[in-house]
Amino acid sequence: MPIDCKKEELCYKPAINPKLGAVNKAEKQISGVLFMGKIKALVVDDSKIMRSAVKRTLDQLMLAEFDYVEAMDGEDALEKFNNDVQIIFLDWNMPKM
Repeated sequence: MPIDCKKEELCYKPAINPKLGAVNKAEKQISGVLFMGKIKALVVDDSKIMRSAVKRTLDQLMLAEFDYVEAMDGEDALEKFNNDVQIIFLDWNMPKM
């Protein structure tokens, strides 16, 4: 099912295709509830498992296409943070905060 939306609007599309049970790879570029384009996200946690879980969850939600930057503590996050980062997901309690 094609999506017809103007460039200045956000496109709405269900994240689940009732016929397929999920959005296929060809639709991934425009999938999600609100497709917001590519977003640079900084994921900060001292646990690699938790960083992976955050990224996997965000990818499954299909709200946007994320370009991830990972940091393992507060100091690492400050070094990797720049003006390109649009959103930060961080642990509440971690070393070198």
